[in-house]
Amino acid sequence: MKIHELFLKPVDRPIDGVIKADDERNLQTELEEYVVTRDVARGLGIFTDRYLTELTANGVWISGFFGSGKSHLLKILSLILNGQPLSNGIRPADIVLPKIDDEIVKANLASFSISIRSSTASVAITRLQSWRCSSRS
Repeated sequence: MKIHELFLKPVDRPIDGVIKADDERNLQTELEEYVVTRDVARGLGIFTDRYLTELTANGVWISGFFGSGKSHLLKILSLILNGQPLSNGIRPADIVLPKIDDEIVKANLASFSISIRSSTASVAITRLQSWRCSSRS
């Protein structure tokens, strides 16, 4: 057996080293391949808790080291919250939420994506005071 045979997807395909928020060319692949780490899951729990309890808050802060996945997380989260289906009709939440083990966080994110489907993700995010994500992924 060769190493490349261990992977489900071809390892010799082009993989962008940097995720760009406005790049919509590979949304399906980005959503499918996004890994919800333990730190990200914990941060999403904090996010959903504060979203529901701090109704007068006005912002969110995502911090982490260079290359830790801050932009990638924000892009994925905004796609989930926006709720707009991809070109193939699949909602981003339907791809990402099954990767989250915490049923409460999963249910909260699913309800957010339904409740703000007609608005932008920035509306949902502005209700938060802060959220620190120090993921080292």
